Amino acid sequence: AYDWDKAGYNVYAVFNIIDEDFSGSNVKDQNIEARRFILIDIDRAVKADCPANDAEILHAIDLSNEIKTFMTAQGWIDPLTVMSGNGIHLYYHVCFLPNTPEITLKIRDLLKLLGEKFDNQHVKVDRSVYNASRIPKVIGTTEKKGKKSPNRPYRKVRILSQKGSWG
Repeated sequence: AYDWDKAGYNVYAVFNIIDEDFSGSNVKDQNIEARRFILIDIDRAVKADCPANDAEILHAIDLSNEIKTFMTAQGWIDPLTVMSGNGIHLYYHVCFLPNTPEITLKIRDLLKLLGEKFDNQHVKVDRSVYNASRIPKVIGTTEKKGKKSPNRPYRKVRILSQKGSWG
């Protein structure tokens, strides 16, 4: 992954459990046996083909803190919090839930609820990341979206906090 990163590629990986019988080259939702995490992806509200600036990142951090407070009040364990390069990813551990249509719908509904409750003029919850074969950026690599500039640099994907249980 680090060699690909150095060569200029964005590097992604599946974070859920792939069926041991899978033999293809592109993992699809039906190839996921179980879910390890629910991903909550917080990005700027306006689509842009360039890296986020510092203010946009700070808005994403603020919203992630609001969501973590809400989720904690609902009984969730603290997530792994990751700076995704252009926003924040919250990874909530779900103890290898089976990948069923019912679980997928519940995750989709959760993202919708969080978006309706917390989206603002600056940042939003990405409601499209409920699928089991989602491929987030690999931690430690660099997000290279669009053209960078002095106030919109490429950033490393990095862990901000990891208080939760990651067994």
